[in-house]
Amino acid sequence: MGGILRLRSKSVKAILSGECLIVRGNREINVLRGKRKIGTIKNGVLELSPLEGIYLMKKGKIKAFHMGKEINVDQLLQKVDFKRYHVFEDLTEKGYLVKSGHKYGADFRVYEKGDDPDKEHSSYLVRVIGEVESVKAYDLLALARVAHSVRKKLILAIVGEEGEVTYYSVKWTKL
Repeated sequence: MGGILRLRSKSVKAILSGECLIVRGNREINVLRGKRKIGTIKNGVLELSPLEGIYLMKKGKIKAFHMGKEINVDQLLQKVDFKRYHVFEDLTEKGYLVKSGHKYGADFRVYEKGDDPDKEHSSYLVRVIGEVESVKAYDLLALARVAHSVRKKLILAIVGEEGEVTYYSVKWTKL
C-alpha cells in the first residue's frame, strides 16, 4: 500500500469552570499549546479564556464540558462579546498571539508572529470598537498615552455588523 496514513487527532477535553476552560494532563496541554503558547498554565493545568476555548472548539481541538455535559460553540459564544471574538479570531488566524490587555485598559495585547510571551513583550494593544459605536476622545487619548508609555503600538479594531474587521493605528505625539 503506497498511500499516506493520516492519524485523526482526538479532541482534548476541557472543563468549563467559572470564566475559563480547564485542561488537565501534560500531554493534552502540550498538544494544545505547541509553539503557540495559547492559554495560561497555573498550578499544573491549562486555563483557556472563553475566546481561546471557542477558537479551539471551532478548530476541533477541544470539546468543552460543563457539569458533565458537552457544551457547543454557540453556548460558549453567549459568554463573550461578538466583536471581541471576531477580532481575536482574525488576529489568531493571521498568526498573531492574542492575550488579554485588561491591565493596560485595552481589549487585547498582541504578540508578533513567532514571539514567545514568556521571553518577549507584546507589540500591540488592541481596542475593539463596533462600527456604529462612539468613543470618547478622552478615553482614546488615555489609551494612546498608556500604549506609548509601555512602548506598544495602539491599534483600533473596528468591527462591522457582519463581523468584518478593519484596523487603524493610533500614535501618541507630544508637541
